[in-house]
Amino acid sequence: MNLNQTNDLSNIGYSIALLSLAFILTGSFIANQIVSERDNKTQMRIKMSGSSMMTYMLSKSLTAVIVSILQTAVTAITVALLIGTDIGIPFAAYLVFIGTIGIIFNLFCVLMGIFGKNILTAVYTSFGVWVFTNLLAKVYFNFGTTPDWWEKASLLTPQRWVMICSEMLMKNQSGAYVTFFAAAAAFLILVIVAGYIGMKLRYSEEGTE
Repeated sequence: MNLNQTNDLSNIGYSIALLSLAFILTGSFIANQIVSERDNKTQMRIKMSGSSMMTYMLSKSLTAVIVSILQTAVTAITVALLIGTDIGIPFAAYLVFIGTIGIIFNLFCVLMGIFGKNILTAVYTSFGVWVFTNLLAKVYFNFGTTPDWWEKASLLTPQRWVMICSEMLMKNQSGAYVTFFAAAAAFLILVIVAGYIGMKLRYSEEGTE
């Protein structure tokens, strides 16, 4: 890549770091709602009403998705007005990448709300994962040549796939969108399955209290 493309890729990395933090913060409000409802036995009453735990989880997931879409829309307007749409890759692709990252992180916060014993645990864990995965994905700055294990471990972060696919678009390589959506689907399935298991365990614990 040339110097301009390298700079554009770095700027995309910085924006991912900042915007993913925004998604974590909004996701924390959803996590707080889940923890509060669990403390107030709301989830147990929902179960007694005949609604399934999957329905409850889907309602929280839908909230996370809607919040992510709204945040992405705000990001699109702000970036277009203040910076412009010339960011090195198609602006629509950038919004898709950011929006998908937002959904993943918001759903992760929902997951932390399910597993966390209190809101502080959920928030601290979410923030810790955000910092660690950003460092691992090298979105703050490029460390240069990194060990092979680091490169492989970075593939376990959604941020890294945004960087990889953005670079593919800059190089006019085919398969960028397919690669990204395949990776995103894997992360989403993992979070949803973990959330379902966590909700089931929580209901079991409440049933024995």
